[in-house]
Amino acid sequence: MTPERWQQISNLFQTAIELAAVQRSAFLDQACADDQTLRSEVESLISSDADSWELIEKSALEVAAPLLADEQAQLTPGENIGNYEIINLLGRGGMGEVYLAKDQRLNRRVALKLLPSDYTAEKDRLRRFQQEAQAASALNHPNILTIHELVNVDGQHFIATEFVEGETLRQRAKSVRFGIREALDISIQIVGALTAAHTARIIHRDIKPENIMLRPDGYVKVLDFGLAKLTEQQEPKADGHSVDSLDASSGLLMGTVTYMSPEQTRAQPVDARSDIFSLGVVLYEMVTGYAPFAGKTANDLIHSILANEPPRLKEYLPEAPEELQFIVNKALAKNKAKRYQTAEDFLWDLELLRQQIDLETGFQGTTALGLGGRRTAGPSTFPTSAQTRGGKAVSFRLGVLTPSNVQQLVSQMVRHKLGAALGLLALVVLVGGVTYPFKKLISKPAAPFEKIKVTRLSATGAVETAVISPDGKYIGYTTLDAAGLVTLWIRGLVTNTATEIISPRETYIRQLFFSPDGTYLYYVTTGKELHRIPALGGANEKVLNDVGYFNTFSPDAGQVAFIRSDWGAGITALVIANADGKGETTVATRNAPDYFRYDSVPSWSPDGKSIACVAMNASEGYQRVFEVNIKTGEQKPLTSQEWKYPISEVAWLPDSSGILLIASNSSISSEIWRLSYPSGELQKITSDVNKYEVLSLSSDSNSLLTLQTTNNTDLWIAPNADSSRATRITPARHDGKWGLAWTPDGRIVYTSESSNNSDIWIMNDDGTNQKQLTTDIHNDVLPSITADGRYVVFESNRTGAHHIWRMDTDGGNEKQLTFGMLERSPSCSPDSKWVIYNSWDSGKATVWKTTIEGGSPVQIINTLCFFPAISPDGRLIACAPSTNQRLVFPFEGGKPIIQLELPTPDDQPTGLPVWTPDGQALTFADFHGVVVNFWNKPTDGNPPKQITNFTLDQKGAPYGVIHYAWSPDGRDLTYARYESKSDMLLISDLK
Repeated sequence: MTPERWQQISNLFQTAIELAAVQRSAFLDQACADDQTLRSEVESLISSDADSWELIEKSALEVAAPLLADEQAQLTPGENIGNYEIINLLGRGGMGEVYLAKDQRLNRRVALKLLPSDYTAEKDRLRRFQQEAQAASALNHPNILTIHELVNVDGQHFIATEFVEGETLRQRAKSVRFGIREALDISIQIVGALTAAHTARIIHRDIKPENIMLRPDGYVKVLDFGLAKLTEQQEPKADGHSVDSLDASSGLLMGTVTYMSPEQTRAQPVDARSDIFSLGVVLYEMVTGYAPFAGKTANDLIHSILANEPPRLKEYLPEAPEELQFIVNKALAKNKAKRYQTAEDFLWDLELLRQQIDLETGFQGTTALGLGGRRTAGPSTFPTSAQTRGGKAVSFRLGVLTPSNVQQLVSQMVRHKLGAALGLLALVVLVGGVTYPFKKLISKPAAPFEKIKVTRLSATGAVETAVISPDGKYIGYTTLDAAGLVTLWIRGLVTNTATEIISPRETYIRQLFFSPDGTYLYYVTTGKELHRIPALGGANEKVLNDVGYFNTFSPDAGQVAFIRSDWGAGITALVIANADGKGETTVATRNAPDYFRYDSVPSWSPDGKSIACVAMNASEGYQRVFEVNIKTGEQKPLTSQEWKYPISEVAWLPDSSGILLIASNSSISSEIWRLSYPSGELQKITSDVNKYEVLSLSSDSNSLLTLQTTNNTDLWIAPNADSSRATRITPARHDGKWGLAWTPDGRIVYTSESSNNSDIWIMNDDGTNQKQLTTDIHNDVLPSITADGRYVVFESNRTGAHHIWRMDTDGGNEKQLTFGMLERSPSCSPDSKWVIYNSWDSGKATVWKTTIEGGSPVQIINTLCFFPAISPDGRLIACAPSTNQRLVFPFEGGKPIIQLELPTPDDQPTGLPVWTPDGQALTFADFHGVVVNFWNKPTDGNPPKQITNFTLDQKGAPYGVIHYAWSPDGRDLTYARYESKSDMLLISDLK
């Protein structure tokens, strides 16, 4: 029996078995005509399946194996086909024979599929197959089976694919019961694959356990992407009929019936939402062990898919959380308009639920983040409990971790390095677990503890900042409402009641802290004003002007310390003042390129003798924690450890045994560390994929309050700046955060943090053909394109300090253009001859230029000015001395000829200077409220004009924007949409 013959039998069997018994005879009369042997083979398969639906659950390869066991393989071990050497036959199926082969060029193992002749005999069918296979091969995603190439040797057509070791999801399900968390991990990886495919306009159409491979290392691979679609015939128009009326030769019966979406069973056109439904079925099966829809016949099963609601999860799994029920219900909605509309939305809810389960259980396993999804080290079962929706507070109970559990976690952390995967979750304290190193955070290290209590105090994602009172009885926090107004609350942890002490207002509150006696709650506004208000409510009063962004009290509450910056002079200073605002004293200063980080929270030591703060040398590009002696001003590094990204907060432990800090060498996450004092020994306390933004300890170290933050940045395009037509063009959650630009031929160059660093990528304007241009442990940001399309110019810290580099638009021929102390923010001239940039050689950010080949730089603007941008005609340079001001200079330099004031509150970000394509205005982002809109400010002094009209909850509405760019023809606006969600976690009972 040839594979072609088996394909014919398999197609007829799959259709016949799905018809009612009374319909099969008439169907076979027509389909088999005078071929009685063909009919006999089909009827034999039907007969063997009389009482079982097992065959429907099997892949074609499994069904075919018994029939073809005695057939001679077309290829033999050792035979060479093109560049491939055959190793052995893996199996046969409807798609032909599959061989394990060796790619002799790259010395790697591949799976080689020999296609049946009926796939290649018809030129139109072969051409369509080749086109769609090429599209599928462009899906470069770790959770998608990679198609290496199509091969034609002497008229025989092969597909060379990645060879995957492991077992299918179906095979795994026969031997294990999936835990909820493992089911979520697998589903998240599958959704990551679907997201990439749907973005490339490829629909799988056959998601089922047989097409999901689980590798031994925990990665999930989705097989046959696009193949189900590639092998189909022409789709008819939707007529609402069920599968009963289908002609067997139509090829429309795609996939196993159990996993079909309602629209598939009706032979209606399908889209990405059909894949979401099928995955919903797979998720339901993994969690419960049962299919959500059942029937003795194909018609019964189809009727169940169309009309019945699946049993609730709790009928099979009493501990199933309501959040999971919500996700399953939404994925399995009969009406596709009520289903998840995109795989990204599905992914968001799955990841959120997994984070909640981690919080509750204290995740006891090793988890690594892969592109588009996470993986677990192996199957496990995680207990869950009901959780609330709608923003209500959720309290989670924790299992007890014994010392042996803890030591095992520590050993896992040692074995698995952060560089080997994007976010090792071996040690999760602040997200629901207790770890052995955390014992050392307690002021009494010898005091044993065996359990802690973790309470999630918010679930809205709208918390801006928070602090716990010294006695651990109250928390102060701010929230941001839908209109972008800030409210200050005080909440009693014993009574669990919250009181509004400052009503909603536009004034943004950057930092909160209690006075040491808990009497007052202090806060810092974006206008750098220090205010205080009685902790239980009362009159608000301003204490200080021109303080730092973040402040710290002395132990006796008599003084406050902060960092003050004078960017014009290139000086930052550590300043102390009395609590009433009087008696300012400068303790220590740093001159550019050395500076104190003004955006990091300093901390006064418990003995009152020193202040811990963060400082860095901009020419080196790294930062460290320093101790500054208050009397002498001496600055002493507390550790030799250097971090690439800002250390956002430091906090002394009350017994002076160490310092907690939030820092990271990754741009997409941050961890909490313990720095022993005075030894400088470092211990990482958390290692997950979230960011942390607050460290607030009660005075007895028994309670720790933190904010857990998730960030999302992706790229959107608004044709003609039309808000209603805005479309997401990248599915990832870390794209465009550090810059984007258009090439002259209409492609988009952008940054992506998917590799845990900021690298530069390029793609078509619809998001297809994504290609990574840079890769290393460095960070490459702020790309700019020469007008001739030859080079990408960018900023990079690959030599330690930040300098300007260039490369070809295909990523080759990298070349460093500048060699000063610190250079940033490049912009290319329209004649492709010059690059301008910020340089800190003079102690402040001034503007310089160099040729596209490098060489001796020339200063052209000696005024403090950030992010210079050359006008489209090359005559002018716009830059930003502050967030709400723009200066325009002649390209040759000199004094500014235009000064523009933007209608945005001081200290609110407005994005970088961006010229309109006609050079008549500068585009900026207006940050009033929650939703951002874009405006053009004419350079002739006329009032600004709003060009987008995003509204709250509108698809594509940006909630934060830094980078945006116009297409070369001036019609399309591309922007990086940024969204951050933060919630409070309280860790208590630490002793």
